[in-house]
Order: sequence, then structure tokens, then C-alpha cells
Amino acid sequence: MEDNREKYTIEEIISNGVDFEDLWYSSTSDEILDNAEDEGGKPFNGIAYELYGDGRLRYFCFYKNGFQHGLFQEFYENGEKKSEQIMRHGQTKGKKTSWYRNGKIKSLGEYENGVELSYNEWDENGNLIVSRKLSENSDNFKLLLSRRELHRKMGRE
Repeated sequence: MEDNREKYTIEEIISNGVDFEDLWYSSTSDEILDNAEDEGGKPFNGIAYELYGDGRLRYFCFYKNGFQHGLFQEFYENGEKKSEQIMRHGQTKGKKTSWYRNGKIKSLGEYENGVELSYNEWDENGNLIVSRKLSENSDNFKLLLSRRELHRKMGRE
């Protein structure tokens, strides 16, 4: 299944994906493997998901070469969307949004290579309670620059 839409049905996720409990962590990196290392496990490609005890979808994410790469969506027990973000090479890229159970936006952040560029958070009544932006004098800005350079050297977007 291609990662080219914003909405997927639970039936599509389950029929095309793999329950996260059936996947393995690499012992030498953060990679997710399709099988145990001693059984020839390879980096996982596809959709991984996790269900609540009653069978409802908790979250799903696309994976590429063992890392989260594509749409990641998380849901409340009632099926309402809890959060959504795009992952690239295991790191958040672009907009990350989270919602309260009542459907109102809880937070909205902008990310590059997993580093927060900006973040706003609202209370359940819609009042802005947190607002911040990445400072060029911060350690996180230095981290962003090093990650940009690393991604450039690795030929990543």
C-alpha cells in the first residue's frame, strides 16, 4: 500500500500491515526488523500498527529500511485522531498535530530532521498556552545544523 493519502481505513491498515508485536528491534541500532536477527531478520518495509485490547486501532506508521518513514497516525480509544505527523528516516519532518478528545487542536509543531522549529499549544478552550520557536543560539539549532549536514552527506532529502 502506497503512503500517499491522509486517511486509511482500519481494514486497509490491518490487511496490508503487520502488528508491531510481530516485529523485532535491532540490537545494534533503532531499526525495526521483520524477524529476529538470529533468524535472518531484515529491516522492515511496510505498515506497522498496534491495536487496543478491544481491536480498535491505536496507531499505524509506514516504515522504510527499518525506520519510520511516512505517515504516522495515533488514535484515541474511541477512534478519534490523537496525533498525526510525517516521518522521514525515523525523524519527524514538517507539521505535527495533536488533538484533544473533543476534536480541538491541542498542539501544532513544525519539525526538521526531528528538531522542533516551532511549537504552539492550546488549552481545551482554544486559548494559546505555549508558543516557542527555535533560537539560533540554542543547542537544538546546533543539532539541526549537524543533522542537515549528515543528511546531505548521506544523500537524503
